[in-house]
Amino acid sequence: MLSSDQIIHSINHSTYRLDLTGVVGLFGGDSAVDALETIHLYAGRRWAGWYNYPGTVTVAKRFGQMAEGRLWDSLFPGPNESPAVTFNLAGKFGPDYSGSFSGTKLRTGYPGYLMAAESAYSPCKPLQLLRKDTTEARKTGSSATVAVVSLPPQQRERIRRSLTPTGVGGTKQRHGFIPINPKYNPPLAFLAIVPSLISILASVICFLANDPLCASLIILGIVSSGFSSLALGSATLKIRVPIPSAASPPGDGLMLLDDGSIIVLKGEEADVNVVTKGEFELDYSIGILPHPKHHIIGFSSLLLMTQFLVQLLIIPRCTFFGQILFLISFVASGAYHLYVVSHERESLHREILSRELSARMENWTLGTRTQMAVFVCLLLGDGRQEPLKSKPNVVLSNILPNDTPVWTYWRRKVLKELERFWNPKSSSLYVPSIQAAPEEPVDTDEYACFTEQDKMLLGDLVDDAWCVFNGYSKWRDGESGMWKEQGDGEENLKAHLLREASPV
Repeated sequence: MLSSDQIIHSINHSTYRLDLTGVVGLFGGDSAVDALETIHLYAGRRWAGWYNYPGTVTVAKRFGQMAEGRLWDSLFPGPNESPAVTFNLAGKFGPDYSGSFSGTKLRTGYPGYLMAAESAYSPCKPLQLLRKDTTEARKTGSSATVAVVSLPPQQRERIRRSLTPTGVGGTKQRHGFIPINPKYNPPLAFLAIVPSLISILASVICFLANDPLCASLIILGIVSSGFSSLALGSATLKIRVPIPSAASPPGDGLMLLDDGSIIVLKGEEADVNVVTKGEFELDYSIGILPHPKHHIIGFSSLLLMTQFLVQLLIIPRCTFFGQILFLISFVASGAYHLYVVSHERESLHREILSRELSARMENWTLGTRTQMAVFVCLLLGDGRQEPLKSKPNVVLSNILPNDTPVWTYWRRKVLKELERFWNPKSSSLYVPSIQAAPEEPVDTDEYACFTEQDKMLLGDLVDDAWCVFNGYSKWRDGESGMWKEQGDGEENLKAHLLREASPV
């Protein structure tokens, strides 16, 4: 039976040779970059990069562009993108946002995009609406989906704690920051030990097999990758948010998605701003330097490039047995990177945003867009002291831009019904009075001008509105668990509105 020395000797003197030229620098580069882009999302990931992995030249080119300076620009040509863009925490835009009380209209950024993606993945529940004859409400071919997102009032205090007494240079600060706590993932933290142990074990075996050259190359890979992991992971992940005025109106508003569905945001201005105006930011500031040049990342990228060149030149001079061990360390680290990448980065971003906002989301489907429009109007005014300031006429026009006489007539009747619905002097047991036929003399002439087809359409539209008005309070106090968990103990919508409208 051959001894271990004889086995190693026979392997080293084999006529077969490995060509690791492409493996050393290029193979596995994309997965390594994708894995490093999540380094700020997991607790302790920056300390778990001590292993020899392939694709270092791709990593160096990608992250080296963050470093600013003539030397770094010549070594790593390309745009000096912000850390948030480099780590794919920015660059995508979300749906347009329309503030009901503030009148704000803007296009949301990456947090808005994540909120829209979260609503697409959330399960939908049908909203049970009944007609006057207790039959099921009308449904058309395409259902309408409304995502109700409730944001508890907590961000204003978090933003206040992030401010310095005087701001930078003694000027008034216009933005605050919400620190983000990375996610703790025990399986991922445990598996990070495996490639490190294999790399260390491979270098030790190379020394014992009289191949110090290959052992040194593996150690060089361990040191350079560990140093670059520490440098890249040294940033603090935050959300940059504008500081709202103390007298700002509620932030309630809606986001209209491309597929026609709607996201209704319910919360104070400071909380809604995180979704509509917030931006992810990676803070690499050192000491009092507000805008670091990221030189430490430039040095770490240069070290990775040096590692690539040294391994490329020296690996052919290693023994065949040493090359096999070198390749084993690459396979172990590459498999670990693939496991990290299997956890979708965007889903992690959505999870972190929802956790920091403590957001509660419920998706509801309605039979028609008419029902959806009335439902959204009721949601936006719900729980506010002056609900009519939510501009329901603008909301109806944005969701249903139809400008025919029938639609104009219907919108006017819905607005009157909303005034009655929100009138604190009316009965707490709400019964809708809306109907297709005119109730006031002023409507008689206009209604008489409608054709029979117009009257049939108006009847369907009014029937949709009646179903929503009649079922909203029951839905709020029954089917939706959102209001019960966040409510103040109100028994029904009317009692809540009465309390909100009472002087303090």
